[in-house]
Amino acid sequence: MDSSIHWVWTDPVLLHDVLSNLVSNAIKYTRQGGVQLKVNERAGVVSVEVSDTGVGIHSDKLELIFKEFVRLDASDAGTEGLGLGLSIVRRYASLLSHQLRVQSRLGEGSSFSISMQRVDPQPLAVEPALAPTPVDGDGLRGLKVLVIDNVELLLVSMGKTLNAWDCQVSSARNLAEALDCARQEWPDVLVTDFHLGDREPDGLELVKALREQALRLGHPHLPALLMTGDVSAQLETQAREAGVQVLHKPVRPKVLRESVLRLISQADKGQERASAAGHTAAMYPGA
Repeated sequence: MDSSIHWVWTDPVLLHDVLSNLVSNAIKYTRQGGVQLKVNERAGVVSVEVSDTGVGIHSDKLELIFKEFVRLDASDAGTEGLGLGLSIVRRYASLLSHQLRVQSRLGEGSSFSISMQRVDPQPLAVEPALAPTPVDGDGLRGLKVLVIDNVELLLVSMGKTLNAWDCQVSSARNLAEALDCARQEWPDVLVTDFHLGDREPDGLELVKALREQALRLGHPHLPALLMTGDVSAQLETQAREAGVQVLHKPVRPKVLRESVLRLISQADKGQERASAAGHTAAMYPGA
């Protein structure tokens, strides 16, 4: 594979999420042939194209695939399950001011491309979405934080940010790993992505499972923070009913720090009220 010498103005974390979604979809729906990722530059615009020889998509469904929570029927040439991933791809592309295009022919394959402005390489200190930052970590020192995300780059980035504030960070990519980490050392705070893969429970279900384990083991209330690119009112309502705070990607370090501090403060006050009442069941919505 040839390397690219092009530089573009973007957010590396969000661009990684866009491309990983596109490549994952291409592999998932290509049963014969192959998948190609190509980089082209023309007139100051750099385009990254992910093309496949997969099942393809009906021309009248091309706009539908970007809708939130829409899953095409299995009769639509194997496109069932495209679902929320592509809506996030479009939202991130819009957020980054990158142009997203799609072409597809049923039975022949699909091509998704994202175009970015080419720039000359400069030693600029550009802050990625969750990079370490000199923000004061007072109030977080020693805090045990369990982070769950199925994207390795985001796990590493989040870990670096929290470690810079002297937090004790554990990382997991799914529910099984999260439960295993919690058994080894119970966290003070849980930070999870919402979409953890097609075969995994979502972030809210993961929080529920960990809180149920906390009740069984006699641990205190587990404050939880849900990070997502989904801005639907339905998810906001579900999270509120579950007692989970939502942060919308991209999340800047200052916002993350303030949110964690707020969660800790709310949990401490809630624990004091529960202790005064002589029970802890009220700490868990739906318990």
